Amino acid sequence: MKLIEKIIAEISPGWAAQRARSRLVFNAYEAAMPNPTHKAKREKSAANTSVKQSAVSLREQARALDQDHDIVIGILDKLEERVIGSKGIHIEPQPLNLDGEVNEELAEQIRTKWAEWSVSPDVTGMYTRPMLERMLLRTWLRDGEVFLQLVRGKVYGLEYNTKTQFALEALEPDFIP
Repeated sequence: MKLIEKIIAEISPGWAAQRARSRLVFNAYEAAMPNPTHKAKREKSAANTSVKQSAVSLREQARALDQDHDIVIGILDKLEERVIGSKGIHIEPQPLNLDGEVNEELAEQIRTKWAEWSVSPDVTGMYTRPMLERMLLRTWLRDGEVFLQLVRGKVYGLEYNTKTQFALEALEPDFIP
């Protein structure tokens, strides 16, 4: 604090506080105003280039933290547990008849098919639906994005793991341009 500020604070503390508040407000605006001593630094590359470069770095840092940092691992584990749970996201089908009533027979058929498909919903056959949901959530939280490809019907070279000809293919964000 300058000598004049100290003198004002001794004589009139309210006035000194008002001056300090005004100085803070002025400094906040001054940071955005270029002048000979403070020239605004500008990005030289295009916005998309900047985002792509920083996205790779941020993703790599987040993955390193997910592998090596106990607190980050614990936070992501707890979020998985709270959002998805051990049994996955629970879906209760409630198809309606034309009269607006729940069609219990159709609902039971949907539940049965859903349970069968949930055993192996991905194209690799490695994950159950709850495991896949947890993996996708963790990827989204850590990397900021997650991608799925819906695979339907007959696909050359793919044998579905269930009777239902529908599977999910999880894609790493790294491979998406």
